[in-house]
Amino acid sequence: MGCVLSSNGHQRRLAVVCVTSKVQIVETAESREDGYHVTFRVRYPEELLSWILGWGADVAVTEPESFKNRVSEEIENMIKRY
Repeated sequence: MGCVLSSNGHQRRLAVVCVTSKVQIVETAESREDGYHVTFRVRYPEELLSWILGWGADVAVTEPESFKNRVSEEIENMIKRY
């Protein structure tokens, strides 16, 4: 089950940007009309893969494209398994 953020009783989606860095931190977090937008600095975007997948359909990776593709690949592998 994914975690759903709510604001005034309305579901909000989480959009994620991953930026490569030596440390893992939340660089920016802001609430927008279409949901929350968060930028993470990580050594390797793969560090966030399980956490991203845990949000289910309530999360969208917006960049980098290579990590979006990695998330999509993992979801496809899960579908094949089940």
